Amino acid sequence: MRKSQHFWFRPSTGRLQWIVTGNQPLKSPGPWPAIFRQIREIGTDHALELPQSRALQRKLLIRIVQTEQPSQCFEMLRKAGILEVWLPELTAARGLKQNRFHEHDIYYHSLYACDAAPADDVELRLSALFHDLGKVDTRVEGPGGEATFHRHEIYSTRHARRILNRLDFPLNSRERILFLVRHHMFHYTGDWSDRAIRRFSRKVGPAALNDLIALRKADRRGSGRKAKLPRAIQRMIQHIRRVENSDARLKVSDLKINGHILMGMGYTPGPAMGRTMKVLLSEVQQGKLQNQQSDLEERARGLLTHETEMVS
Repeated sequence: MRKSQHFWFRPSTGRLQWIVTGNQPLKSPGPWPAIFRQIREIGTDHALELPQSRALQRKLLIRIVQTEQPSQCFEMLRKAGILEVWLPELTAARGLKQNRFHEHDIYYHSLYACDAAPADDVELRLSALFHDLGKVDTRVEGPGGEATFHRHEIYSTRHARRILNRLDFPLNSRERILFLVRHHMFHYTGDWSDRAIRRFSRKVGPAALNDLIALRKADRRGSGRKAKLPRAIQRMIQHIRRVENSDARLKVSDLKINGHILMGMGYTPGPAMGRTMKVLLSEVQQGKLQNQQSDLEERARGLLTHETEMVS
């Protein structure tokens, strides 16, 4: 038996409070939906308040984004007057129209993008919820009501950081969410070279790259217009796969450098030369080094200096 924690409405105080009741079995998946049942029963004419504990508020937010459709929960909290106090950065976006690429205003787009993100990834769903909050600050309405939001991802990151700090999210969660919010507007054009693709993949990393693509999918689905990824992003994914497949097939003999060139630089046939060739191949495959003779020679000189210092 464990103590059970609930959000509960007390008629005597007219407030929604966090209550711990003793000797109650812990329910599965948990008592969190009680807040929404109470809101539905009492309507919106009562004074409601959140618990003072940051930890409990953080747990509530996590529990909401773990539901099948977080948008329904957020809407109930908004209608009950709670969301505006709890997440004012989110409700500030309500009623602000976007452009022809979006069916919904910024607020509902944020909710629906959260819905569309993978339900088993809380941090990715929070990234989807926060990714466009900066549009409130950067919105400029043009002819015909078409709005632009230049560099909104910077402001979105600031809002997300403020919310995550306010609710005391763990550092690793904050770092991942803020990275995704900050970089969700990554841009690809057809003139990207293989080297540029390698540089981008190395900077972002495989896991974060998959996260960014998943976030863009959720962003797209939350637009209410098109569910598929933009063609440019689809082409980027194909380009990355081509480069990865090409690098995976790369052999030492494919390098634009060989033993004769290394000997001309001062190498002698033996283990040191073999180690250098393996390092050069590995770094080309990882995208750290371009398979160009000048780049390979420069790196090989550095490795030769290191070998010499080790021997001496």
